Amino acid sequence: MVEYHKWNFDALWYQKIVGKLVFKASAAVGYLGYYNKKLGLAPVNRFYMGGVQLAATSFVGQEYINMRGYENGSLSPTGGSALYNRFVLELRHPILLKPEAGVSIYGLAFAEAGNVWSGVKDYNPSVLKRSVGAGVRVVVPMFGLIGVDAGYGFDTKSIPGYSGNPWQFHFVIGRDIK
Repeated sequence: MVEYHKWNFDALWYQKIVGKLVFKASAAVGYLGYYNKKLGLAPVNRFYMGGVQLAATSFVGQEYINMRGYENGSLSPTGGSALYNRFVLELRHPILLKPEAGVSIYGLAFAEAGNVWSGVKDYNPSVLKRSVGAGVRVVVPMFGLIGVDAGYGFDTKSIPGYSGNPWQFHFVIGRDIK
């Protein structure tokens, strides 16, 4: 028998800075808990953080949390995690806006911090993995949103078994990273 409760909270804030430059701040937290201590934490619907997951590569029973600058799923243990938080600061500026044609292109720079924990007892919000980078988004009517980001993960050396480059390239298709 599998029983659990799952909570997700996302907050987004956009602010026009000057001209067409826009600042975006977001915070997200997720928690997976259990009702029966004997059954423990459910083996499904755990959180996996790192990289940018495309919808086509997601698996049933796994929730991927984007974290640019790291390989997909690299910030989580093999079996996933029960608790995460993630913070994003982003500056966006349009390169081309053609509203009559439904086309827009904009550049962005970002800074992110986040981590996963096995439960509330292990939670330490001061221990976060960090990354920075830049990217481009293109919105066209036939395909929707398409983007590419280059991110640098500052804390790759603190991840056991991480063999990747601290520079990672990520592709975004369909919907933007929250």
